Amino acid sequence: PDSSQSQHLLNLLTQRFEDAWRACLQREDLERTHTDLINRRELDRKVGRALADVTDIDTLSITIDQLLETLFHVQHSALYFIDPNSGQLSLGFARDFEDWEAEDALRTAWQRHPGLVIRTGRVIDVPDTDADPENLTSTSLRRHKIKSRLYLPVRFGDQVIGAIGLASTHTNAFGEMHRDAITFLTDIVGLTWGRIREESTRKRREALLCTTSDIS
Repeated sequence: PDSSQSQHLLNLLTQRFEDAWRACLQREDLERTHTDLINRRELDRKVGRALADVTDIDTLSITIDQLLETLFHVQHSALYFIDPNSGQLSLGFARDFEDWEAEDALRTAWQRHPGLVIRTGRVIDVPDTDADPENLTSTSLRRHKIKSRLYLPVRFGDQVIGAIGLASTHTNAFGEMHRDAITFLTDIVGLTWGRIREESTRKRREALLCTTSDIS
């Protein structure tokens, strides 16, 4: 064939290849989306089963710690929340913390990122703590130097009642996947925290009514 015919044939084959490749990519996207939906539904069922019998904050903390570990492995993670009974800041769990590290983390929490998140409702994403403009990463004792952090607020209605945080000894350790997963968990914690508080309030009222009845 002459050069014009060869070029026409080449263009035709190229177009068909591009169409086939585009269709392949679309199928992969659809399959990936379908798989993601299946995985999300399975995760929702797992979360629902795990939280069905949660009636206290300690159990909630253990459950969220376990769910976080199933989503992805991180070096350090922690859940801070306002205790619904005492109103004091508590540390639900602190993965890979020694006891003395956990104690110091709670003692300094209000001066660091957890307190900032709870006070302001901000998402704190520090990809490199050496460049942290707020310089809030090194005020508590640690065995290892933390190089990146991610904290998201836990909300109950309009109230910020806690924060879930991730930390790593590597820079740029957290991305969109981590944000999405933590957002999912913060929603769960907030709703369950509210349910626990309401149940605790109901029990106190019932106890008070029983006491009043006994006195009268």
